[in-house]
Amino acid sequence: MNKRFGGDHYVANIISAEILLSRKEAANAIGVNEKTLHSYLDIARLFLDRFKRFKSPNGGVCGSEKLTNWDIPYLKKIWLMVQKHGNIQKVAVLMKSNPELFDSIDIGSVEEEFELNKKLKIERRKAS
Repeated sequence: MNKRFGGDHYVANIISAEILLSRKEAANAIGVNEKTLHSYLDIARLFLDRFKRFKSPNGGVCGSEKLTNWDIPYLKKIWLMVQKHGNIQKVAVLMKSNPELFDSIDIGSVEEEFELNKKLKIERRKAS
């Protein structure tokens, strides 16, 4: 995993310079596999202006389009909503009817909520 995703360094990179990421690096930053990342991009490209660039001519997700560190907080917001609502289909319906919930986010609060939810998920796994 790329070291730029470690702790405070990652948050600093969000604010400073735009960094191109591979799909694997982006998936690692969110804590999901590449297939799950693809699912997130698939719904995001349909409903969020920020991700329209991922729409391929055939209607799928464009594989050559690069993610950046500035996309990660939005993808983390999708992850949080999936955790809250239970599945990606419910989040897609929510995104379609309320794209503003995903288009304008407070990066600091998303990062904080994301880290808290990741810790809770790990603790639940250890307890079971």
